[in-house]
Amino acid sequence: MTSPRQSSAIPSSLFTLATLMTSVPLSLLPTPTLSQSPDQCTPDIINTGCDPSNTTYCTLHCTLHGSTYLSDKCCKHYGITASLLAFEESALWIPRIDEYQKCTGANIRLQYVEGGEDFMGQALLDDVGESEDETTGQGIYDAYIVQAPWLPPVYGGLKSLSEYIKLNDEYINFMDINQASRSAVSFDGEVRALPLDADYIAMGWRQDVF
Repeated sequence: MTSPRQSSAIPSSLFTLATLMTSVPLSLLPTPTLSQSPDQCTPDIINTGCDPSNTTYCTLHCTLHGSTYLSDKCCKHYGITASLLAFEESALWIPRIDEYQKCTGANIRLQYVEGGEDFMGQALLDDVGESEDETTGQGIYDAYIVQAPWLPPVYGGLKSLSEYIKLNDEYINFMDINQASRSAVSFDGEVRALPLDADYIAMGWRQDVF
């Protein structure tokens, strides 16, 4: 397998969303913002019923935050469960996931890595497996919120998102993302993760002192 080609100008901190190659459809996964707090696992939220013919229900739960993305997905994923692994917890996750589940009927399980960011790289490698060794990996989780530097060892086991981005260009303007972030999630000519948040660390000094 060829080595991944990446830009050297990778952001100092780049959160990404990646999904396992043999996983559920990426459309199942919400994309909330992140902030750091203790590890925990969210409880399952099981929908007891979902009726796509109930226009009142679908309008109430599938036209949120000024977006039309979910408007045609009422009960579309009823009965499907997806497991998401992340290293940072946010209070925003639970209400966003709850909203998504009420619309689509899906059940999203969110698990945080014990030990947080320091252990996420190994947790990702353990679950996805090494890119050059198809016999490795546990395949327990369907998708991951990870830092971009953890992607190269496992990118071969992550689903290519290039076609998904093409089919959803109304909602995903990939070229609007800065070039360094795009390069950090692209391997062998395919996009293997979606950038969610990026920041850069810069150093400045006073010229009148130094």
